[in-house]
This record gives sequence, structure tokens and C-alpha cells, in this order.
Amino acid sequence: MLTKIFLSAIFVLSLAVIIGCGENVPPKGSLEPAKPVVPSAKSPPPPPPAPTKVPEESNQGAETTETGTVIEVGLLDANADYQFDPSDLNFGKGDIITFKLTAGDEFHSFTADSLGIDVEVEAGDTQTVTYTFNDVGIFDFICIPHETLGMVGKITVK
Repeated sequence: MLTKIFLSAIFVLSLAVIIGCGENVPPKGSLEPAKPVVPSAKSPPPPPPAPTKVPEESNQGAETTETGTVIEVGLLDANADYQFDPSDLNFGKGDIITFKLTAGDEFHSFTADSLGIDVEVEAGDTQTVTYTFNDVGIFDFICIPHETLGMVGKITVK
């Protein structure tokens, strides 16, 4: 008998909790209309960052187009001690850069592993690759076949 009373009490309490937890519903017989649900206030998204301009003095030969800035990079051979020209590049976060890569008399690569860039350029050929710099930092790039000969460079993104 005590068990039936105990179970009945639990049932009644459970029913009261369920009925009492209705959302914005006036009690039965009330003349008040249901209250509208007010959406939570959210702040508007921040405006997109303003485009940054590539400093002229740091990237000579830069040309600005509708889709970003074009940077010409020479991939030089033994006569120039195997180097990139220029080998130090500076950009701003969000810059869209098209690298115009021109090889000398030998096969070269323009490889920046940390950025996912790997372009092969045959002797005397020109290739292009466009990249958007979304992260700040310093990123190394190399010519895979000539890295041990010092054909390396650095991209700085601020």
C-alpha cells in the first residue's frame, strides 16, 4: 500500500513538472494571449577587413590587377649563383598575390610547403600561381633541386 502511495506521489509530481514547464502558454482559462518569443540579440558580423596594399619598395616589379597583385620572380641559374629574384617578399594579411615565375636555362621549382605551394617551371618557361595570404608569419620557399646551393627565399606576412 505504501508503495502505491509513493508511486502515485511521484506520478503527480512528474505531471506537475511537465505541465508547469510549458513555454509561453498561458494557464487554461486565462484571457491573456500567449507571449511572443523574443529572439536573442546578436551583434552584426564585423565588417570585412580593408584591402591592404603591397609596399612598393619591398616588392619591386609588382603590378596591381583586378584580382590582386602580380609579383615577378626570377628563378636564376648558375650564372646568378642559383637564387630567386627577389628572394625576400613582404605582404599583408588578406593580400591576393599572383606569382609570375620565370626560369632561366634550367628546371626550377617554387615550393613553399607550409603554404601548400609547389610549382614546377621548365627551363626558359613561365608559370603563374595565385595565393591569398590568410595567415601572418614568416614562410620559407625553396627551389627543390637547388636548395642545397642556396636557392631559398622568405615570405613575410604582417
